Amino acid sequence: MIKLKGVQKCLNTESLNKFQKSNMLLIIRQYILLLFSVSSFFIISTSVIEAQPTRNSTGLSLQGTVVDNADKALRGASVAVVSQRDKNFKSGVVTDKDGKFKLDNLPAGEYSIEISFIGFRKHTQSFKLSPNNRNIGTVKLEEGDVNLGEITVEAQMLRQEQKEDTTIYNADAFKVNPDATTEDLLKKMPCVTVDRDGTVNAQGESISRVLVDGKEFFGEDPTVAIKSLPAEIIDKIQVFDRASDQAQFTGFDDGNAQKTLNIITKSDKNTGNFGKLYAGYGSEDRYWAGGNVNYFDGDMRISLIGLTNNINQQNFAVSDILSTTGSQMSGRGGFRGARGPGRGGSFRGMGSASDFMVGQQNGISATNSIGTNYSDTWSEGMTFTGSYFFNLSDNENVSDVSRNFFTQDESTQFYNESNNSTTRNINHRFNGRFDYTIDSSNSLLIRPRFTFQTSEYSGLVDGKMNINSADMNRTENRYTSGQDGYNIDNTMLYRLKLPKNGRTFSVELSTNVNKNDGNTYLFSRNTVYDTDENIIELNQDGNLIGDGYRINTEINYTEPIFEDLQLQLTYRPSYTVSNSDKEVYNMQPDEVIIMSMDSVLSNNFENIYKQHRGGVRLRYRTEETNINLGLDYQTAELEGKQNFPFSNSTKFAFSDFLPNFRLQHNLSKTTNFRINYRSSTNAPSVSQLQDVVDNSNPVLLKAGNPNLKQNYTHTLMGRVGTSDFKSSSFLFGFAMLRFTNDYIANSLYTANRDTSINGIPLFAGSQISRPVNLDGYVMGRSFAAYGVPVSFIGSNLNLNAGFTYTRTPGLVNNIENIANNYSINSGITLSSNISPELDFTLSYSGNYSIVENSILPNQDNNYFIHVATANVNVILWEKLVLNTEVFHNMYQGLEQDFNQEFLLWNASIGYKFLDKNAAEVRLSVYDILGQNNSINRNVTEIYLEDLRTRVLQRYFMLTFTYNLRSFGG
Repeated sequence: MIKLKGVQKCLNTESLNKFQKSNMLLIIRQYILLLFSVSSFFIISTSVIEAQPTRNSTGLSLQGTVVDNADKALRGASVAVVSQRDKNFKSGVVTDKDGKFKLDNLPAGEYSIEISFIGFRKHTQSFKLSPNNRNIGTVKLEEGDVNLGEITVEAQMLRQEQKEDTTIYNADAFKVNPDATTEDLLKKMPCVTVDRDGTVNAQGESISRVLVDGKEFFGEDPTVAIKSLPAEIIDKIQVFDRASDQAQFTGFDDGNAQKTLNIITKSDKNTGNFGKLYAGYGSEDRYWAGGNVNYFDGDMRISLIGLTNNINQQNFAVSDILSTTGSQMSGRGGFRGARGPGRGGSFRGMGSASDFMVGQQNGISATNSIGTNYSDTWSEGMTFTGSYFFNLSDNENVSDVSRNFFTQDESTQFYNESNNSTTRNINHRFNGRFDYTIDSSNSLLIRPRFTFQTSEYSGLVDGKMNINSADMNRTENRYTSGQDGYNIDNTMLYRLKLPKNGRTFSVELSTNVNKNDGNTYLFSRNTVYDTDENIIELNQDGNLIGDGYRINTEINYTEPIFEDLQLQLTYRPSYTVSNSDKEVYNMQPDEVIIMSMDSVLSNNFENIYKQHRGGVRLRYRTEETNINLGLDYQTAELEGKQNFPFSNSTKFAFSDFLPNFRLQHNLSKTTNFRINYRSSTNAPSVSQLQDVVDNSNPVLLKAGNPNLKQNYTHTLMGRVGTSDFKSSSFLFGFAMLRFTNDYIANSLYTANRDTSINGIPLFAGSQISRPVNLDGYVMGRSFAAYGVPVSFIGSNLNLNAGFTYTRTPGLVNNIENIANNYSINSGITLSSNISPELDFTLSYSGNYSIVENSILPNQDNNYFIHVATANVNVILWEKLVLNTEVFHNMYQGLEQDFNQEFLLWNASIGYKFLDKNAAEVRLSVYDILGQNNSINRNVTEIYLEDLRTRVLQRYFMLTFTYNLRSFGG
């Protein structure tokens, strides 16, 4: 039985009816969009499949063989074809071990064919492709200026080359042990780093997508491929900025490119079965089991992966987070800038992205997952790629937080917190890609994506605020939450090539429907240290509902002006609706539990964002130069509607010119540079706009701001890459500068005495933060890398260095503070290239940072962090495997008790047996010295923060592994 009481804290009948009516309309509208999104995919897919011609009825295959003057097959030669009718139609492939190549799905017509191989002169020819003329025969390449006949390939194999904006690594030039994965191979490559959590960075940027032979592999999860594919099947690895499907068709940059890594498999190992299975058990009931099995047969590829463990192996992507942007609920009183999950009670929040993180989390996780990936060419011109992934993650974490706030006078203010939390995440996700070339002029692409998630969180927090060495207040609270959510995307792209070469029309429609529904419970005991130590208790129950939908359309038309000059006209309307409904009830124990709605903490809010954007672009392209120049005009309307506890609305209209520019120039065949400028806008999310106080941490309150405006950002970026064949060296440089007006920053107010905010008590020393618009945000970053072989020790040497500057504005007690963060980093890696039996990697990375703030310079801070690693793998007598890895970590300049250095040492010994050493049994020891630790520093415009989280320490494990290798059949 529930009693509702209190005139001001209850909904009256009229408002309740309005509330229910608006919810009912919202639900109806939501499910109509959901039905449209799902059904549109199946209806169009079905109609396309029914209308498809029989296999081989559209598109032709071009074949040929590439040899040298001695008629020896040239494996790995690049073959590129360009349609003479449509310069935008390009395709390419590399030759197999017999020098043969085959290009499928080409429309009949005139083509320009270019064949190149390092050390040989480029071969070009014209060819008319027709049903009766599909084989160009054998092409002999003539030796060029570099005579490979006198070179010992094993001693001086080309490691990488630069072709336009694509960096190509030769996998055979990097020797790894026989059981190495793609991840082990990447760690040896210049300009590529792999973090301990599996994040891949290339050329100073994070890899967001991994392809296998140009096709998606497990959707947008970049970690699955590099951890599951064996290094021995890889021929080359390409790193490039992959344009969106729309931009690939039109040839015009739309700013949606993703840093992509493409794994090209060896022609003699892309047909067959391969993978591995493993299982292990160790001390303290630690276990680890799983594996991957892959079946490749030409275009048809099926992969199955699975994993279960309690040793913190979490190889999942950020895409596992529920996409609640624009519809998520308020967090637990934390600040923007506090990144990562498990950061204490003030960071955990119902509806925050961290609640749905099932990727690498702080603390110790037990993970269970299974996934499958399928891709095939169903007929000429029709391909499909799809993946399904399920994971269940249980995380336990104990963390300590020390936060030093910037203040406007000589006072000092610290917040210290300890947090003990548990989190469970259950995630299902499906990605699909259906690409259908109807004929030589028409094509259709459909990309559905479904994500369904459940999250449960429970945390015990003990936080204390200290000002001028005196304790001001303390909170001890328990916070629990549970939430279910889904996110459904569907994108359809229709592409039409008109009769005139370079004249195209395309239209893209994308829809999104999302919802999350949950509940929270908070019991908080708060102590105010004044003359009498006031104790205030909160006992609250909450319901949270967030939902929304989005409809985007993009229409493009391109028209050739001259042979090298092309015009594009584009129009992009979009409509986004986000809703957030938060109900908080105060509970008072009685004969029956009495619940009364707290109208101050409850809120019903709707955010509507309408946008119209149109523009014109010019593209000038020659063999050496590609220039894109464009100007868009955008009008946008941001409307916020508050329906409860009182009616209120805000509306802002924006109009902006958005210029963009891109220059790419090839100085030579191996040297390329690019300059890119882009302007953009970004609207605030519904959680930032919702004017409701979140008191889940009573000493760190948080509220939204309905008067927020969208921001305007300018981004300028440049990069240059060059490689030298004779020395096999590689040099890369990258620089980026970003300015943002109306930046969404934090405004922090600290109470110097007990007061209240909108009826919410704010104790002396407690704080409340709100987002505000401020000008002056600047971020600059540079990165340079150089790689060269060190022949006399049979190794590769890679050097890198970078500089980062961030200028972040914020408000501290209504006084503007500018936080400047200067960071210098450098690194060196020496990796063996002696033999697969002796594999070692030595690396060092250091980061020195200076933090300044404008309101109180004596609170400036300098700190230094370094990590030195050594990994050695030795195989003796083809049977005995010895491995050891050491990580030395040092932190200086952090808060008290966080400055330290420690050594993490792991070692193992294994024995191989069975035919071809397919099986191995291994004994491993993790953290031999028992020193493992986890420390992070975060810097925002209003505080410095140091964080220590729970980690695994010493344990033993015995593991059995079986490697499956069956190629060519």
